[in-house]
Amino acid sequence: MLIATTASFGQGQTLNQSVGLGLLEPDYRLSMILQTFGRHTRQGNPNPETYSWLFLTRNNGVEARITSVSELRSLIHQTITTKVKDRDRSAAQPSSLVDLTDEMEA
Repeated sequence: MLIATTASFGQGQTLNQSVGLGLLEPDYRLSMILQTFGRHTRQGNPNPETYSWLFLTRNNGVEARITSVSELRSLIHQTITTKVKDRDRSAAQPSSLVDLTDEMEA
């Protein structure tokens, strides 16, 4: 089992032999946490199961704030992604009968 921070294992490390990975603190960038956890579960890891832990200190205001900001960023990202997908879907569909007629003539 490896225990570190995202600064230590979040970038540029190949962890394809590890079974467990624990992070000692949250990161403002949720993507860094997910990337770090993903590094040891990627293709090429011979272990049938892998485990990830994020250790947080109970009643720690700084860690709670970092976690809430990270969750808010994730929510914003999901909302924007959904809006873009909805926009792309509606742009691909004809908005009226006139559009249908135009497409049939083409």
